[in-house]
Amino acid sequence: MSKGARIALVVMAALVAAGSTAWAAARKTHTVVLGAARRVHYSKAGDPAGAAQGEEELRIRALLVDGILKEWTTGDAHDVTDRSFVVRRAIRLNDALPGTSPPPATSNGCGSAGRGCWWTE
Repeated sequence: MSKGARIALVVMAALVAAGSTAWAAARKTHTVVLGAARRVHYSKAGDPAGAAQGEEELRIRALLVDGILKEWTTGDAHDVTDRSFVVRRAIRLNDALPGTSPPPATSNGCGSAGRGCWWTE
């Protein structure tokens, strides 16, 4: 390779490297919020922390990312850093099989043979 061709190759490589960083997509910011709290019945049998005496309801809140529901949460949010937090997740259990009618409501307002609809994790 001649000296001129090597210089042209180095200049082209530098332009490609510089151009790829300039054309990179800008970082997208996301908005994460917790919705209003509401009370639901839940399964005490699935709660690893255990339920207090007489506790039959769970306060849940929606975790919304850019206005879209992602998870259901329970309890207080704990700040880890100024940009991140942790919160306990609540899981809704649907125990009806496809093509079958839902079980009749029990005394706590849910199906599932007398147990609640929500578990915590």
